[in-house]
Order: sequence, then structure tokens, then C-alpha cells
Amino acid sequence: MKLAKSIAAAAITAAVALPAFADPASPTATFNLTGMPGKFVWGGEAATVTPLQMTDGKPTTVLVQVKPNSPAVKGHKTGDGLVRLAFVVSGTLYYGDGEVVDTSKEKAYRPGDVLVIYPETHHWVATREDGLELVLVAGKEAALSPFVTKAIAQ
Repeated sequence: MKLAKSIAAAAITAAVALPAFADPASPTATFNLTGMPGKFVWGGEAATVTPLQMTDGKPTTVLVQVKPNSPAVKGHKTGDGLVRLAFVVSGTLYYGDGEVVDTSKEKAYRPGDVLVIYPETHHWVATREDGLELVLVAGKEAALSPFVTKAIAQ
């Protein structure tokens, strides 16, 4: 009887404690980014990149997290021929185009802003008083929707 009560208690606890995504019939799932594997980028420990979606073994959607007061590192670029959509999730992104960091040319982007970064574009990022979280989605330029293409042409 004691074992049956323990099993029943464990079953009730599991039913209450399991998240919604444990039900294979549930159409919506959530997960916590805390503790997900990421790697340091830009030659230090100020920024990490965590892959969220992969295509052909390569990350196509990543979460970039940058610590507060991270100075801009030298300009960098992607060499894979893919355009990046950068969605600012939290914090302020200080961004500039070019190989050389020139803070007089930087622009500030806030949560909700979306940048389109074309392949081979040298650029740099920095943070000030607050950190930064942004989601980068990589894809072919030809796959941009007509709405996005029209919006960036203006």
C-alpha cells in the first residue's frame, strides 16, 4: 500500500510538474535558454552565440548575448553568402558598418528593431549600460519576402 501511494504521488507530481511540451499532442512548446550551450565569440568572453536552429549542420538561427559595457571589436563579416536578419530582443545594439570601429558613425537599435545585414558587409557591435540579446536568422537574399524587400528599398 505504501508503494502504491508513492507511485500515485509520483504520478501526480509528474503530471503537474511536466511542461506543456511533454505532451506530444500539444501544438506549442517552450524552453528555457538558461544553460543552453553557447560559445564565446569575437575573441573574448563578452559575447556568446547559442544555435537555435540548424540547416545542413550549420546554425541558421542563433541567439547572440552580449554583456553590458562591451566595447566594439574590430569589424567582422560573414563569408557564407547569406543575409542576416537581426532582431533586437532586449538591450540596445550599437552598430556600425565598416572594418574600422568609428563610434561617430554608430547607430543605436532598441528592442523590436530589425536590421538586414547583407553578406560580406563588414560591421561591428557594442553595448553600453545594458547588455544585449538579439536573434540572428541567416538565409538567402532571394528568399526575403516581397514586403521585406520593399521595406529595405525605401
